[in-house]
Amino acid sequence: MLKKDKKINISFTIFLIILIILAIYTIAPFFTPIVWSMIAIIVFYPLHKKLSHILKSENLSSLIITILILLIVVIPFSVFGVLIIEQGIYLVQNASAFLMSLDQQKVYLISKKLPIIGKHITYYKFLRFLHLNAPTINQAANSILTYAASFLGDQLKNMVLFLGSFMLKALIFLMSTFFMLRDWDKFIDFVKDITPINTKDFDTILKTVYSTVLSVVYGFVGTALIQAIFGFFMYYYFTPNYALVLAFATFMSSFIPPLGTALVWIPYGFYVAYQSGLLASLEAFAYSILFIIGSDNFVRPLLMKKAIHIPYILLSLSVLGGLFSMGFLGMFLGPIVFTTLITAFNIYKEKFS
Repeated sequence: MLKKDKKINISFTIFLIILIILAIYTIAPFFTPIVWSMIAIIVFYPLHKKLSHILKSENLSSLIITILILLIVVIPFSVFGVLIIEQGIYLVQNASAFLMSLDQQKVYLISKKLPIIGKHITYYKFLRFLHLNAPTINQAANSILTYAASFLGDQLKNMVLFLGSFMLKALIFLMSTFFMLRDWDKFIDFVKDITPINTKDFDTILKTVYSTVLSVVYGFVGTALIQAIFGFFMYYYFTPNYALVLAFATFMSSFIPPLGTALVWIPYGFYVAYQSGLLASLEAFAYSILFIIGSDNFVRPLLMKKAIHIPYILLSLSVLGGLFSMGFLGMFLGPIVFTTLITAFNIYKEKFS
């Protein structure tokens, strides 16, 4: 009898595993919007609880929060995405035309306008440098422009397909957000019941995931967004046609230690020197140091009050590693995996050491 029960249990376990694999395979195309939905729920859940308490309705509160996310996240990011691609194509086209029009004399005159080092450049030194490095310079410039043009061209060609896919995923995201937000407590209790982890350890892991998401949202994404906004004002003042794409570049570069946003605003400062003169360049550099770097030094600590207690460099590397390996979603999944692993090690140490 015991052997028969054991066989039944093993058979049922195998059957259950197969069903789980099939279920995961079925929803795999929508993995990204579902995970984004969970991240949004973690961020907006406190507001949902307060609102549901006031309205006395989980359904109405979930609907209001979902509409709010649509208005402040989905629609703005959709519009900005299209504008960024449009400005990126315009920027690459102008850069290509500019490089094609250059000759030695023009490059020399441009180099003389560079702040600080320009006055030390003689025509002889310039020709010697150009002669020694011309193949490398041309190859690097052509490679960068070719890659940028190819990437942006592919995005433009696939725009119709992308928009269809994006609208479907946005719909999945909003539907998942509404239903999961409404039934979030039931969902957590269900996972807690079927997980072979005791309640205390499960709550510890859940708290770690919650703190990690908030830390990344406020400390990294929030700071990057503020830096991009500050950068946008400067870019719009000097080069309004490229303001959005440069602000987006500032946002993305803020996740790359140790230089961060300097990867964007330092070259931009030299470009302003060429376009508008030394005084304008100094204004751009001063603004960048005061507001873009300043926001990183002063705003980030304020936003990371709920930060997780691991070294900042490890958190930065997990964000950057996740970004490179899994895309924008990896900014959250990387730190979640890393901090949950550390929490699991701590639980193991408490139980078995």
